[in-house]
Order: sequence, then structure tokens, then C-alpha cells
Amino acid sequence: MASGVLRWNGLQHVSEKLMQRPVPKLVELGTRRLLLANIDHHLGNLLISMPVIQAFAERFEGSLDVMVDERYACLVRLLAGRMRVLAYPAQGRRRRGIRQNLVPAVIVAGMWRRHYDTVLDLYGGTRSVVLAMSALARARIGYAAQTKMSRLYTHTIAPPPGLHAFDRYCAALQLLEDGRPPAWPLLRPPAEADQAMDARLKAEFGVEDDRPILVLHPGAGHVYRLWPAERFGRVCERLMHELGLRLIIIGTPPERPLMEQVVSAMGDSRDVRLWHLPLLELLALFTRARMILSNESGPTHLASLTELPIVTIFGPTREELWRPKRTSNVWTVRGAPCDPGCGHARCAASSQWKCLTQLTEQQVYEAARSGLAAESPRPTGSR
Repeated sequence: MASGVLRWNGLQHVSEKLMQRPVPKLVELGTRRLLLANIDHHLGNLLISMPVIQAFAERFEGSLDVMVDERYACLVRLLAGRMRVLAYPAQGRRRRGIRQNLVPAVIVAGMWRRHYDTVLDLYGGTRSVVLAMSALARARIGYAAQTKMSRLYTHTIAPPPGLHAFDRYCAALQLLEDGRPPAWPLLRPPAEADQAMDARLKAEFGVEDDRPILVLHPGAGHVYRLWPAERFGRVCERLMHELGLRLIIIGTPPERPLMEQVVSAMGDSRDVRLWHLPLLELLALFTRARMILSNESGPTHLASLTELPIVTIFGPTREELWRPKRTSNVWTVRGAPCDPGCGHARCAASSQWKCLTQLTEQQVYEAARSGLAAESPRPTGSR
């Protein structure tokens, strides 16, 4: 037993020494074929990383493969630059324990056929470290201290703590020769999604209806990010009455009850629609809408890759780390200031999130009026 402990401590010491080495440029590593992996199952995290993905695509024209969750591959394919987008199977809820970190054999075989020199892991979870190891690349690069298995990287990136998630992803740009900040991409929906959205709007509202569209997403990935649905309903009804808006409430099928709670709080819901949209059609809707009002969630980060004004409600989530990174036409609101001593775990177990419950309807209404008054390009297609 003692010898086993000594062997492990020795391996840990060696791995820590390796992690302290400066990260070389990819050109110094002789990288000719690069696999960039971000298999994060959270939509928002992938979207925040997309400017960095595009920067690598522009530098590695034609020799970059990008592997992402299969549900989001359609969005990555809209980025500029020649790259091959690979779909990683979405994580099944029934897979538990070690099985959830196993890489499917078809993915492993595909990586072996591609003969990658370098794998860059932007996610950093145990599953993606296993993926990086399975590629058999000469260099495996990832973020330090994301998981104990990060010791299996050959090189690590250690961004300073407290950075916005986007800036953390940007730390990977030190691998490039110039390392300049990435351009902020604007996503455009493909023609098929545009046509489908035009047809849907005409069918639901009529051909001649050109009133502005307010998009509402009352859902979120965690319960502690949810502002009460009834309050959303009353704020939206007031905005619709005063400004003559159409309201489209978006969400996933499991969020349907929450969407219906919004409608039940409204006296007049004739101009309200509840839609579950594929991602590309959601993107097409954002190019036609006037504003999105939402909890902090994936759709707000998708909207940040368009020119749509955004009003986001924050609960016990650190705004400085997760607010939409786009610099213009973004408003964030919360109730009580976030308590530094609150702690995420305690917040997640609480039902008294003051930063949400103390946020008034008037505060959200005023932020929404600012967003609706902002200058933005005329929406494309049907309105």
C-alpha cells in the first residue's frame, strides 16, 4: 500500500512539473492537424466560446476539426473559416458513473483516422480529457485544474481567476503566433431557416402583420435563475399594450408549463404565441425580432451573436462572469446585490434568492423599455 502511495505521489509531482512549463505556440509544436474540442452540453458555454473557435478556424484554414455536442453543431457550421465540424453524441441522462465518460468507439476510430498532431480541449471536464487522450495526439492541451485528470494534458493553460467565461476561452489564443483578440462573429441563419420562419410568422400572424416582435424566454438551466413567470406575464402585457407588440414565448418542451404560467398571468393573450423552435429557426427569429427578454440562459448568448437588443435577468449567478459579452445593446438587471458570502451551493439549495425575489416588475419594465428604444438594424425578412 505504501509503495502504491509513493508511486502515485511521484506521478503527481511529475505531472505538476509538466503543468508548470510555459505553453509553446502551436507552430513550435509542429501542429499540422488540430482537433479543437468543446463538448460542453451547456448551450451558453459553447456559444461564448464561438469567437475563439472562429479565430482558430481562420488561422488553421482547412486543417482544423472542431468537435462539439451534436445538438449545437449546426450553429458552429455557420462560423467563417474552413473547418470540419464533428458531432459528439449528446450526453444521455441514463448514463451514470464511469460509463458517462466513455468515448464512443466510432468517435475514437474517426480520430485515429485523422492523425491529429494536437488536441486543444476548451471544455476541461473528465469526459473531454478522456476524449483528448483517446485521440493519441502528440500534444494534449487544456485548462489547468479543471479536474484531477487535467494532469494527463501535456501542456496546460492557466488563465487568472475571476475572468469572464469568454476571456477564459480567449486565454487559449496564446497558442497562436499573434494571439490577438478574436473578432466578434455575427451569425446569419441559412436560407432554409429563414424561409421556415417566414412561413411560420405568416401562418401564425397573417401576411400583413408587421408589428414589432418581443421574444421572451422565461426558462433557464437552473431553478435559481428563474424570475417568477407571473411577473414576466404582467410586464409583457404592459409592454404589448403600450407599444403594440407581438409576443413570442420560446422554450424547450419541458419548459412548456412555465411558458403557460406566463400566459395565465396575462389578461389578453391574443397576440401571444408559444414556440419550441430548432436552433436555426430560433436564430432566424432573432434576426426578425425587436428585443429578447430572458433569464440568464442559452438563448441570451445566442442572441449576443446577432444584433438583437438583450435584457437579461440575473439571480445568484456572477454577472461579471456570465453576462452576454457583446458590448452594445445589452441590459442586465437584478434585485438585491449579490452577497459574496452566499455561495453557489447554498443558493442552489435555497428558496429565498433575494437577488431574484426583490427584483420588481417596474425595474424589469424600465430595462425592457430601454432595450426596445435602442437603435438596431431593421429586422430581415417578415416582421
